Amino acid sequence: MENFFNGVFKFIAALCAVLFVPTVVVALVFFNTEGRLFDARSYLTALERQNFYERLPALAAETLSNPSQQDGDLSAIRSLLVIIPAENWEAAMRAFLPAEVSRPMTEQALNSVFDYLNGESESAQLSMSEFKAHISGPAGTQAMMEMLRAQPPCTLEQMGEMTVGMLTGNPKLLFCNPSEEVLGLMQPLIQTGLQTAAAGIPDTVTFIRADAETLQDPLRVLRTLRGVLRFSPLLPLGLLFLIALFAVRDVKGWLLWWGIPILIGGLLGLVAAGSVGLLTDWAFVNYAVPRIPPTLPISVHELMRGLIESVLAGVSKPIAIQSAVLALGGILMLAATRLKRFRAA
Repeated sequence: MENFFNGVFKFIAALCAVLFVPTVVVALVFFNTEGRLFDARSYLTALERQNFYERLPALAAETLSNPSQQDGDLSAIRSLLVIIPAENWEAAMRAFLPAEVSRPMTEQALNSVFDYLNGESESAQLSMSEFKAHISGPAGTQAMMEMLRAQPPCTLEQMGEMTVGMLTGNPKLLFCNPSEEVLGLMQPLIQTGLQTAAAGIPDTVTFIRADAETLQDPLRVLRTLRGVLRFSPLLPLGLLFLIALFAVRDVKGWLLWWGIPILIGGLLGLVAAGSVGLLTDWAFVNYAVPRIPPTLPISVHELMRGLIESVLAGVSKPIAIQSAVLALGGILMLAATRLKRFRAA
């Protein structure tokens, strides 16, 4: 009877050892995914790696110049650029949206999104206050004047057109470099125009609304899923405990029963870490691209792909490190069984 129960216990331990291998790989993926994908710092780091703040003016100008973009908030921002020729919108956005303005705006927006996902806020918003203050203040006026100074000299026809506009009370800004005297006369007009345009921009842009009832059920599912992901390592740890409970009778047995599944799990974890990039490319092409609005420029698609790859690289790196530690631990445990005292036993 004792042999029968020992056989049953070893069978249970062997089953737990077999189950440990896939569960530890899944736990490594789940735990690190939850830890990185729901942390705003992962995305801020990815933005820096993709040189987002330097690329943003070109992306913004390209998106705003698309006539199919009819969103009310975008239209308000687009109204700022009415006085500027479309071919100069990128230069304007670069002057009006420098990195020192876009970086804190982006950080605030990301923090707002994760506050919403974490249940700390009922909506996610982008504050436009800093942007409005920048363009309506001396910095915005100076940026516009520097942009004009960087243009080719105004022709006589352009100078005449601007002069007639100022005399008739209908000033018209042409993108050319007038004389400093004319530019000085235009400075108050430029400042007034920028302040008027800034007043039409909302203080906040809400991109996840509190009344979006269709998001409530998925949000509850997401928050439940996060709890499962966060505590997923408890399952393989519990299996190791059961292995020790049902099969381990001495130190050498413990080293063998734990060492083999830990080694195999670590090796498979390394494979999983190396597969993240391939799976990302496949998922982006087959699932993300068809759902991206076709009105967005290709450059925005490329940025999104780069950001996703950069964020998931932050997921695969800790998986690889932890898997390597597990594999090394398994090797050391198995190597320890070859010590002289264990061989003698």
